[in-house]
Amino acid sequence: MKSIHLQLNLLKLPTLQMFIGELPEAYESLIALKDKYKNSRNPQFMMELFGHLGHVARQLELHDKAIAHWYATVPWSYKYGNEQQIATVHFNLAQAQQHAEQLSLAEKSYLAAIKHAEIALDVVKVSHAKLYLAEIKLQGGDKEQAEELLLAINEELLAPNLLLKLNDLKGEL
Repeated sequence: MKSIHLQLNLLKLPTLQMFIGELPEAYESLIALKDKYKNSRNPQFMMELFGHLGHVARQLELHDKAIAHWYATVPWSYKYGNEQQIATVHFNLAQAQQHAEQLSLAEKSYLAAIKHAEIALDVVKVSHAKLYLAEIKLQGGDKEQAEELLLAINEELLAPNLLLKLNDLKGEL
């Protein structure tokens, strides 16, 4: 048990580096941890480690690496066993895929995020995933499915920036 807490504490420095904008340093720290603990069997630590790597790589616009890190996070999230975390990992993978214009893969990842968020009763994550999935549907010319997704979103669950996105997408219908 002690080593599990130690490993999780090791993520504090890179998290702080991310927070203060030292992204290259945070990425280097996380890569060093990944190398050192490559044989770790702690699903929470590995899920958080690869998730942090995915976030930082995306911010550094290392799109292929971001996607690879998020793919590596998926099995750890299932081993960790928390449906809300599984949904979040699929959502973040979808975001990275969408950012890299891998729209069909992003669509599958958003659908997985919706499924697991519904199991977790995370209505906010469901709304977020439906919003971005609707955006992909619109980009692909499927206005009917996009509209169906947009109408299923509870606007009260969206932050102001996402409410603007929702209204912009509705305007494209």
